[in-house]
Amino acid sequence: MDTSENIAIKFQAITCPNGIIAHLYGPETGSRHDLHLLRRSGLKENMPNWLHHNGIMYVIYRDPAYKLLSWMNLLFMRTNSVPQKENFNASMSSVHVSVEWGFGLIEKYWAFCDYHKNLKLWIQPVGVYYSVACILTNVHTCMNGGNQISDFFKISLPSAQEYLHSAPLLN
Repeated sequence: MDTSENIAIKFQAITCPNGIIAHLYGPETGSRHDLHLLRRSGLKENMPNWLHHNGIMYVIYRDPAYKLLSWMNLLFMRTNSVPQKENFNASMSSVHVSVEWGFGLIEKYWAFCDYHKNLKLWIQPVGVYYSVACILTNVHTCMNGGNQISDFFKISLPSAQEYLHSAPLLN
């Protein structure tokens, strides 16, 4: 969407293996670096606390644009690879795509969010439209027994009511 006639906006998202978009931050100007979104989102301060559950420390698979944080993982470099690292890289490469699936579901169910010719950034609350579409996508996922992400990971979902009671996690 970056052309001389259009102004791009971007969002940062964290998608859980159950197909729920648990964090959506934005919009920010499309020209901003991903690290700017990370700083502004508050994730650096809050995520380490959110990832501790029942004595287990979980991690997030990150985009290469983000700097290394203890709770973010990335593929291993290809130099001096050992079979365990190669297996990890192979399995994680397919996982990264699931975040893009989440954005795709928003655009599938709420096509107006992807209709650039009709969205007027300075006239309409485009960021609000997208954020609401994200929440409604999550509710749709809960009410319909999952989506391609939860099917891929074979993870159960909360009910729509349980999801809506936990919605404050969605920034």
